[in-house]
Amino acid sequence: MNLITFIFGVIILIFAILQIVLFFKLWRMTNDVHLIKENKQISSNDQEEILWLLRKYILLGDTNKAQEIIVSIFLSNIRKDIATNGITNCDIEKWKNECLLYYKAINKNIPEPILKIHSGIDVIKLIH
Repeated sequence: MNLITFIFGVIILIFAILQIVLFFKLWRMTNDVHLIKENKQISSNDQEEILWLLRKYILLGDTNKAQEIIVSIFLSNIRKDIATNGITNCDIEKWKNECLLYYKAINKNIPEPILKIHSGIDVIKLIH
């Protein structure tokens, strides 16, 4: 009877340790889901949601995330404009001016590579 009690105690101890390990793994996984959700929101196509996310980062003072969102908005607008009007007829200056307003909201200067873009062709040439 003493041996059975010992074996049962060892099994219960192992089970308890595994439960604790599982708890911390689930906790870490929950944090990962929050990070994935945050990154997904940035890549969302819903313009209104993106603008609210930009407002959130401006209020938090997170200028790095805000800049990332501004560039995403800029490129998204150019992509849509190229799809609608063609690569040579898109209104890059309109999107640069909008981008400039967003950069003023976070008290940053617009990056030089954005200022050098003058047509849809310049955007395409960024990676070719």
